[in-house]
Amino acid sequence: MGEVIIRAEELTRLARDIKKASNAPELRKRLSKELRVAAKPLVPALRASIAQIPSKGRPARKGRAPLRRLLDRSVSVQVKTGKWATVRVFMNPKKMPDGTKSLPGYFEGITGKGVLRHPVFGNRDVWASQLPRPYFARGVSGAEQDARAAIERVMEDIAKEIE
Repeated sequence: MGEVIIRAEELTRLARDIKKASNAPELRKRLSKELRVAAKPLVPALRASIAQIPSKGRPARKGRAPLRRLLDRSVSVQVKTGKWATVRVFMNPKKMPDGTKSLPGYFEGITGKGVLRHPVFGNRDVWASQLPRPYFARGVSGAEQDARAAIERVMEDIAKEIE
């Protein structure tokens, strides 16, 4: 799946330094919260990119949400401050319904052979082919630098507090 991962060595070092601090649980909790807030601007940027995926305007099959809405719901932010500290914005396949978990990768063009084949409205006698519609890199490209800068500010603030 498409993802933006920030796993700077400095972030991992900071997470290890927090363990040694006297108020470690409080600092770790604050670091996680502030890193999540710093990465949040990537989410609406990515969702806006998903909304721009071309659609023929046909209604979704009865009982199913439109594909763009499903993709929109699968956008996730993950922060880890353990052995390898990471901030990650990604398309979470666990949030996709059964049978559609690989669609974010197909739409981005990183899964499959470059073409998504599927039955038309569930009719297994009629199949269609679709080209990828990359959305992830386009969606996060503008907001990624701002998020990285915000994450660096958070790291600096916590590091100063530890010292």
